[in-house]
Amino acid sequence: MEELKTINIKDLMFILFRSWRLILACILGFALIAAIYTRILPIQYITPEPKKEEVESTEKTTAPIFIWEENEPEKLEDKYGEIEIQKMLQDFALKNREGININNQINALNDSNKALRDSLKSDLYLQIDPENRVNKRLVVHLTLDKIAGRTEFEHSVAKQNLGSFYMNSIKGNSFYQRIVAAGLISYEPDDIKGLFQVRMTPQGGINIAITGPEEELRETLYRLTIEEIERINIEDVPVFLPHEMKLEELEDETVKDSFIDIKKSETTRQIKENEEEIERLQEQMREALDRQHKFDLEYQIEVETRLKQEVVDIIADTMRANAVKENAIENLTKAIMDSNIKSEELQEIADDIIIKYKTTNKDEDTLNEIKALYLTSDKIIINRNDSVRKEPLPLEPKPKKYKRNIFMGAFLGLLLGAFLSILKHWKELAGYDVKAITSWQKLFYIGEISGKHPNTKSKKGILSFVDSFIDKVFDKQFSPEQQEEELTYVHQIIKGLLIENKDEETKIVVPGVLEDLKKNPVFDRLKTIAQTEDPHLELKAISDLQRDSDAVKHLRFSDAVLFVRSSSDDGDSFVKEVQLAKGYDIPILGVVEVTTKW
Repeated sequence: MEELKTINIKDLMFILFRSWRLILACILGFALIAAIYTRILPIQYITPEPKKEEVESTEKTTAPIFIWEENEPEKLEDKYGEIEIQKMLQDFALKNREGININNQINALNDSNKALRDSLKSDLYLQIDPENRVNKRLVVHLTLDKIAGRTEFEHSVAKQNLGSFYMNSIKGNSFYQRIVAAGLISYEPDDIKGLFQVRMTPQGGINIAITGPEEELRETLYRLTIEEIERINIEDVPVFLPHEMKLEELEDETVKDSFIDIKKSETTRQIKENEEEIERLQEQMREALDRQHKFDLEYQIEVETRLKQEVVDIIADTMRANAVKENAIENLTKAIMDSNIKSEELQEIADDIIIKYKTTNKDEDTLNEIKALYLTSDKIIINRNDSVRKEPLPLEPKPKKYKRNIFMGAFLGLLLGAFLSILKHWKELAGYDVKAITSWQKLFYIGEISGKHPNTKSKKGILSFVDSFIDKVFDKQFSPEQQEEELTYVHQIIKGLLIENKDEETKIVVPGVLEDLKKNPVFDRLKTIAQTEDPHLELKAISDLQRDSDAVKHLRFSDAVLFVRSSSDDGDSFVKEVQLAKGYDIPILGVVEVTTKW
């Protein structure tokens, strides 16, 4: 029945346009919400780009200044040897979360490669010469005993069960475990399992091919297999499958097996891919360690600068207490902070600097002398890039994107409004094709009658002309005159169908319209017309035949049945009602379809 459902694109577009109030409300609502949300968002600040005149003035400055730069290298290889780096990597892989994760991946790939390399060396199947693979062959013939009273079909099923039992027994793990338990070979069950090929013959027997890299191993496996199959025949086969088992030993065959080379090359390729992935992960580990090292350096620089500032503040306070000129204090402290001297070294010479100032005339020459003595060693790096350090630009508030957010809110509102509109009218949109069901049930399609939608409101409200325009464009505007013409036409068709009973009292039941808000008004008009023109014709509205026993009773005592249906009705229920009417041998006049107008 689902294939008889249809979705009319024109009806879908009509519903969307007709729901313009709901969609517009969603658009405005979501746009308002987006605007309010943008308004209450906390202000974000960004660093502005420097102005053009500031850049030009910076380029014109040529005075060299003292700056403190980090001497520590950013990359490990610039500072440490390979042995030290490897030790750092080991510690990083054991203590750092990212390092632990990468190290676990590397270990998993190493374990995988070890298993793959072991398989290349120890896998018995891969040791076979692919150009000359020798198979020792054996056929197990099974003949099921005839049992009195068993039909041919039952005998065939039992024969299949017997073959399946042997097949499962030979391919099961316990089969290979017993072969190994015999103590004649020094391998594990999983090692020899790949040397067996077991297939069922069309006659219900079992074909077994045993291979191996050496003749001695093949012969041993062959004899142990025969012994194990004979044991299965005696001990394991269920008593309800009496049979005769014969073993046929075939000559050895030599074949080419290209799959051996394919499996070897695939294993080698996988090992190579794993090695490449290991190299990539090791490089990733190295980069992660570099990042951590750089982060640690930046933190050390921050701590060093803070400690250095504390020492400089002590020097400045002491110099002020000894009446040192403020500009001299400023120049000296700036030179110290811009220098590359370490805080611990500065602490050692702080007293000397203060004493030197106490015992001198505190003039500019003395300042230069102190700079030369303490701050112009090879630790000092002078910036000669013809630029000076400027104060950072003040942060500016990041502009809020009202237009973008309001547009996105309106778009989401549009989607939600369209979704709600479709959801509300889904039963009407995804309805059954009444004509198709009528044709399928081989009934007569009488015609269409337009009915007013039960949710249609009076078109006298605000902007009701928009609704009228949409209805007119999509040919969905309800017209009482058109409905009267359609009702008259349907009535004439019914009269023609009842021409033989035109002078007799005729009762016609119409199921499924008694409580239907859409179809009931149409039926009432049709009933009025029929009673006016044909008093002997009685149209009786009844409930759904699937749910109301009284409706079935009226059907049984009626002269004919008329179906009035719309696309939103349940198609399965309609078909069952038709079958019920046919079951009671009640004549079916046909089907009238009610189409929705607004």
